[in-house]
Amino acid sequence: MSEKKDVHTALMKLYAEKRPSDLLRLLQSGYQGHHSDTVDTLQTFGRFHALAVYYQQARELDKSFTIWSRLVNKEIEDESFDSLGLSYFSDVLCKTTDATLLLNYAPVVLEKDPVIGAQMFTKRFDSGIQDKRLNPESTIEFLTRFPEALTYYLEHLVLSANQQVESFHSHLAMVYLDNLFSAKQLNNKVLIESLRKKLQSFLRQSDKYSVSLILGRVERDDWLLPEAAILHGKAGNDSAALEILVNELKDYKGAESFCVNQSANKTTTIERQRLFETLLHLYLSKSKDNERMRVYVIDLLNNPKAVFNAAKVAELIPDDWSIALLSKFMLNSVRSSLHDGRQARIASQLAYWDYFLANKDYLSLRSTTISLTDNKRCESCHQLFKESAFVRQADGRVVHISCAKT
Repeated sequence: MSEKKDVHTALMKLYAEKRPSDLLRLLQSGYQGHHSDTVDTLQTFGRFHALAVYYQQARELDKSFTIWSRLVNKEIEDESFDSLGLSYFSDVLCKTTDATLLLNYAPVVLEKDPVIGAQMFTKRFDSGIQDKRLNPESTIEFLTRFPEALTYYLEHLVLSANQQVESFHSHLAMVYLDNLFSAKQLNNKVLIESLRKKLQSFLRQSDKYSVSLILGRVERDDWLLPEAAILHGKAGNDSAALEILVNELKDYKGAESFCVNQSANKTTTIERQRLFETLLHLYLSKSKDNERMRVYVIDLLNNPKAVFNAAKVAELIPDDWSIALLSKFMLNSVRSSLHDGRQARIASQLAYWDYFLANKDYLSLRSTTISLTDNKRCESCHQLFKESAFVRQADGRVVHISCAKT
């Protein structure tokens, strides 16, 4: 055994000095050299990456991670590590089964590259590794001091892994808001626009976040009125959303789009009509001596996706408006009413015909007689009938009651 240690140690010294490209292969292939000589030699020749691998093979992971973290931070240099760098260290950390070590050394990666750092945790989540210290809740708390990494991790949970957990969705919405406020302080208009689109898209698409929680944060700042309108819509408060879009933001096209989108979630025609009538009321309240608003009113009435009760619209429109302005709307309303009437009559006639055919079949069955003689056999088990009771099945077969049940 001593000779083997001597041979391995001698090879290690040779490779460390003359053939560093073969050094890692030696250390990873059952190397059994003298420990103190190995450490001293690798340090002397600056083979720090090889030393970290040696400690890793010896299960002294804390020492390995310390060396790699120093290499990443450029506290020590080793050209054999330069091509591996941060990605290599993050992969090694990700694969460790020791959660304490991962949490101790993860900040080294997170500070250098938040995305690569966050991926250490998303990969572990996707692999299904169970560890209470690294469950999503604990990981979110740990990543709080790394905002970019936290955003990446939450997006992975919610958007990629499709985790339908309210706290995750609410936390992501809050993180988007924090990022937006930070961009505003920097006055970075391009970043503000990008983050705002991302936030608004998430608020529209997700149904899992706490609307009241996010709305409470958004309503503190008039700058976030578009987001407040989305949240009021999510809460079912259509009137408040339309008030913001029409009176505060003057976003008339956005108001119509809001009604079209919200109407898809309404279960009855009356609810859809009430929604569009609310917008019509707001338009009309601003239309007096305002030709531009009259155009918006007419465009709304003529929108093929809008749903109105023509009689109620006629009551709401001011008396001094020209009939010509409403001619297209009234014509479409009449056509729609006639179409609905024809559809209803056709449906009624089809239902009557179904009833007629069913009743015909019923009467036909009632008029049919079945003769049960002593030699009549069950058409299922082929045994004689011992009782007068039987079942006639839909296909006309006569069987025992017990056979019909099976």
